[in-house]
Amino acid sequence: DHCLTGKYFNEETNDCKLCPAGKYSEKGASSLAKCKRCTESEVSSEGSGYCSPCPQYQVAVDNVCECVDSFVSSLGSSELEECTCKVGQMLVGTRCQDCEVGKFKDDLGIHSCTVCSDEIKGSTTRSAASSSIASCICPKGYYLAKDSITEKQECQVIEEGMSSGTDGMKISQLEIESGFWRSNENSTEITEC
Repeated sequence: DHCLTGKYFNEETNDCKLCPAGKYSEKGASSLAKCKRCTESEVSSEGSGYCSPCPQYQVAVDNVCECVDSFVSSLGSSELEECTCKVGQMLVGTRCQDCEVGKFKDDLGIHSCTVCSDEIKGSTTRSAASSSIASCICPKGYYLAKDSITEKQECQVIEEGMSSGTDGMKISQLEIESGFWRSNENSTEITEC
């Protein structure tokens, strides 16, 4: 009844057998019941003398490490999968949470969401969990145009003669109030009739 690490003594066959997957024995066990079970965050293969911890953000389910709730696999189904936050979410504490209104994230990862206004000055999003810079729009009372000096896109305030319309307006979608006109749809020069 002296079995080696990862094994247990089987009285029926009078020999040593491998502890099953999900269990282990450090110095050899006197029976199958004495093979110790791995904890919920560990796994082991058949005949192991120890359990291996699951990677970060994973738990063992039927002796296989799987992503915990709110995380997704970055590789689909793979033995070396990494659990991470999905597009439109970031790590907050120990959970993935939706990007707040005004922010977006267009890739997998635990890193922070990008602030729309850092990319397009004055912009926001209509909802949380936005997954693209295309979700960054100008709020009502503003329209999207290029800054004449920096050439960067930004939200500019609706001026006299322009209809405040709705959120998400671009310069080409600006409606001109009655009694005003402009030379073309890309012009911000509004003139009173």
